[in-house]
Amino acid sequence: YESDPSRGFARGFQMQCVRSDGPLGTALGGYLPRVPWGAGHHAAFDAWFGRTASLTVTTEDLPEPHNRVTLSDRLVDGSGLPAPRVAYAVAENAWRILDWGAQRAREALAEAGARELLHQRLVGFAGFHLLGTARMGADRETSVVDADCVAHDVENLLVVDGSVFVTCGALNPTSTLQAIALRAADRLVARAREVRVA
Repeated sequence: YESDPSRGFARGFQMQCVRSDGPLGTALGGYLPRVPWGAGHHAAFDAWFGRTASLTVTTEDLPEPHNRVTLSDRLVDGSGLPAPRVAYAVAENAWRILDWGAQRAREALAEAGARELLHQRLVGFAGFHLLGTARMGADRETSVVDADCVAHDVENLLVVDGSVFVTCGALNPTSTLQAIALRAADRLVARAREVRVA
């Protein structure tokens, strides 16, 4: 997981082992391709159902200036406000990590006795944690909230979610989100007490 410059990328990855999909996911294609319909459907289903595993490689997306949320100059929401426009592309560093990690996953599965290996470079429906759209920082020009999650430009507004992250590791950010929320709440309570005393 630690950076190893000899690999040609920064940071690292983690692998997550996922068991076989259920009957519907197997038939319709979850993390595996769809079982073909027609004469060979039952044979293919029987060959895959309960006999598959996945090693999913996840990594950190480092901050990239081109990945951002801006306001649309064309689309509006139901209230007439500009709609959000998301610009995102997987960075070259992340592709190198994913490809290197996928090779390690292939090696592990082969050593475990896998008879057939399928590779999907990126599974779009797997889910992602989009972070950093209201980044935390001390500089008002490059961040939206301060270290207490208080907005720089809107008095008494706190933003307490994953949008305040500049980045996160290759793991799910839930524990860090909870820690930031608890810290922001503690700071909010402390500020309220200071106001009451004054």
